[in-house]
Order: sequence, then C-alpha cells, then structure tokens
Amino acid sequence: GKGGTAREPVPPLFWGGAGVCTEREVVEEPPAKRARAVPCYADVDLGSWATKVKGKTSYGSPVVLIYDPQSSAPRLALSSRDQPRNFFPFGVDTEPLSGAPSFLSGQPDPSKTAEGLDLQITLLPEQLAFAERVDQWAQVQALAHSKEWFGQKHSAEEIAAMYTPCVKRDREERYAPKFKAKLLLSGFQPYLTKITFKAADGTCHSGAGWEFVEPLLGPDRWRGSEARAVVEFRRLWVVGKKFGIVVTYTDLVVVQKQSGEARPDFPELD
Repeated sequence: GKGGTAREPVPPLFWGGAGVCTEREVVEEPPAKRARAVPCYADVDLGSWATKVKGKTSYGSPVVLIYDPQSSAPRLALSSRDQPRNFFPFGVDTEPLSGAPSFLSGQPDPSKTAEGLDLQITLLPEQLAFAERVDQWAQVQALAHSKEWFGQKHSAEEIAAMYTPCVKRDREERYAPKFKAKLLLSGFQPYLTKITFKAADGTCHSGAGWEFVEPLLGPDRWRGSEARAVVEFRRLWVVGKKFGIVVTYTDLVVVQKQSGEARPDFPELD
C-alpha cells in the first residue's frame, strides 16, 4: 500500500454534506464502474428495489438477484459524514466454522468469482432501523414469491422462521445489534473490497485482496477499530427452506484502534 501521514482518509466513494458520496481525497482511483455517486442509507427508498430469478445454482436453488431503479445491485453508504464512525466489535472472522474460503489455505481457487470473510459492524439507532427495514423487505419479497423460490406457498410466520437476517442479535439480546457483511478478499479484481487503512501511527494504506489485508490485521484482526463502509446488496441466497441476503463491503475505511483503547459500551469486547 501507499504510506505517508494524512488526515482521516475518505474512501473512493464517500459522503457529501447531503448524504451523497463524492470522490474527494481519493487515495486510489476506483474502477470506472464504481465512479457513480452512492446514496446514503437515509436517502434510499426500499420500495424502489425489486427481485428477479435468473437461473438456478448447481444445487437447483433459484438465483434471486436484487435490483435498484438503475437496474444494478443496490449500493449505499452505511453512514453519513456527520455521523460518528461505526466500529468492528469482533474483528475479521479468519476462522469460520464452515465454508472457509480457499485463500486461507494459501491456495486460492481460480474458479471462484469472489471469496471473503464475515465482518460485523456496529450501527447507530437510525442505521439499525434502516437495516431492519431491509430485513423486513426481504421477507415481504419471499412471501410474495414463495411458490417460485421454495416450491410452495408459505405464511408470513413461516417465512420469518426461514429467514437469516442481516441484523445480528445475541440470543439473550444483552448487547446492541450488529450488521454483518462479507469482506471480499480473493477472486475477480473488480469485486474485491476496496480498503483504505489508517494505522495507529498515522500512515495510510490503500489496496484490496487478502495479501494486502492480512499483514494489516494484527492480533486483534481490527477488533475495536473504527470504520465507514459502503455495502452492496447483491442477491438473496436460497438453500432449501432457508434464505437470506448476500451483503458485501464494496468500499471500506478502517481507522486502527489505538493501543490499549477500550470500548466500555460493548461489554463483549472485554
């Protein structure tokens, strides 16, 4: 990555005063396909989103794509510039219980379009309300298309039980909810998460891919580090009687936690 002391970096697509991303203070120029402005979550009308089945997976499950009014996968900023940064309460999940990506073994699978690791991020109340509306939107879509997606009609109660939400809560609901998305780190270059990393010593690094990210993780794997993110709602996955949304980080600014810094508002960090 590139070194040098700088002010807090801004990702290739970031938040202007009206909640619209701009291309100020770019560390690396983004691909042309990312150049269009990205709306802030607060300006997104979920009623304009739509779904469409486009073929089936090798397992026979439908491939359900999500479209915005521009006929693209919806992409949005999770925060506006005047809001506090979000942060990562648990760090990058480098030891997934199942479905470990091939690059963790040191032998990336060239047949994979994109592989990544899960990363949960905190949400402010208004951001949480939006994420919950997305989860509700997905269930409404599934209810309307249950015959096509699952082979039979289902009730709203059944759909709710089948759905895996983007908003994650612990079973006892002792802690604040988080939002989970995937950090794409291997595969076709345009799909990889574009990352700007501001280290504790003030230096900035910009890049993408596992080889770029791994040496920057440190022992905490970004746990407790602050962040701003742009996410994309790519599609709905359907496996048997279960379904959920595939959400990925497209652009991410990470501000490394200072050594010894604690976050008392999240007891599970202790």
